[in-house]
Amino acid sequence: MDVPSPTRRPEIVRAATRDAVVTGAAPSAGLDSAQMRTALRRAARAVDRHATALTRLDTILGDGDHGDNLSAGFRAVLELLDELPPDMPPGEILRAVGHRLVATVGGASGPLYGTACIEALGHPFKAKLVQTFEYRV
Repeated sequence: MDVPSPTRRPEIVRAATRDAVVTGAAPSAGLDSAQMRTALRRAARAVDRHATALTRLDTILGDGDHGDNLSAGFRAVLELLDELPPDMPPGEILRAVGHRLVATVGGASGPLYGTACIEALGHPFKAKLVQTFEYRV
């Protein structure tokens, strides 16, 4: 079985992003709605499994509620997944999940993780802006 080299992965990401910028479409690796839902359910299980450790880590420098808040947010995400239409595109699912995380995860984590989900697949209306943006150092 041919396993891609970790050094090749950035090329794939750059190519997918470049295609999204040119076409205005979200980058895609062939992820469909069912796979997106499966990945989000897997993430919810992982958060739940590690909630105690996350909370313990948060007690060192924070207020000690990160694992609990994130678990509550992903429980809300699981409820949302059951409510969404089965044929909803993956990008829209992820955007809806992001908004749910913003609304349900406490502290700075809700907006942080929620915005990451909302922005993860990009916005077609931003494509033109990305094409004309100049990077200055």
